[in-house]
Amino acid sequence: MSARIPLKLLVDTNVWIDYFCGYRSHHGPALQMVNAAIEQGANLLYLAGCLKDVHYLIAMEQKRNLAADGIEITEGTARAINQIALRSIDAMRDVSSPVPLDLRTIWMARQLEAACPDFEDCLVMAACELAEVDFLVTNDKGLLAKAPVAALSPADMTSYLAVR
Repeated sequence: MSARIPLKLLVDTNVWIDYFCGYRSHHGPALQMVNAAIEQGANLLYLAGCLKDVHYLIAMEQKRNLAADGIEITEGTARAINQIALRSIDAMRDVSSPVPLDLRTIWMARQLEAACPDFEDCLVMAACELAEVDFLVTNDKGLLAKAPVAALSPADMTSYLAVR
């Protein structure tokens, strides 16, 4: 039996946030998908610029959740939250690789703007093309509909990996 070629999966920012934030409604599917992909030896990728977004969004959500529970965000709490966010991006880098956010990616994204007014989505689509990924994994309904490569939600990707 011949060895399977590992899949290349570009994992969108929203899936990484779901993966690291256990209280989010899409956490379970994101966790299952990442674990299944790692188990199968898939190459998980992320757009390099999303590291700052993952860090920022995890920290902001943590602060928002604490504030909603009436907990004061002290300087010590803010430092602890920053450490959680930093450890999240460290873990992300441990299991996946960046797709460069370089001038080629930006140029290609600009060419896609006529079909898609969301520049961030254009960057993701350009990265998919330039990295020649097999699938984009996202919860963004717009990206699922217009991606230039096959795009699946984390739950659908987990199902695909199960039968592959």
